[in-house]
Amino acid sequence: MAPIKPPPLFIKAWREHLGLRNIDLAQKLGVSASQLAQWESGNRLPTRHTQAVIASALGIGYLSLYHLPVKEKQNVKNSNRNSPANKIRNRL
Repeated sequence: MAPIKPPPLFIKAWREHLGLRNIDLAQKLGVSASQLAQWESGNRLPTRHTQAVIASALGIGYLSLYHLPVKEKQNVKNSNRNSPANKIRNRL
């Protein structure tokens, strides 16, 4: 039986979403840029404690590292014009 692979971490996606360079986050964490690159690529898995430190440095919750960041919708009102919530709002 093959070993269970841990779920991916989206460190790089979060870093880029927040507009940080690899070296900036590495300095915040006190690690080398190459160490951070290994975590981002999935070649090495940071410990749970280190994952919490990374999340804190990014200003996100620990479990957010396991999910891709959601890009903000710029024109939500128009894109959801026919949504049930908007239909109710329009009646009021």
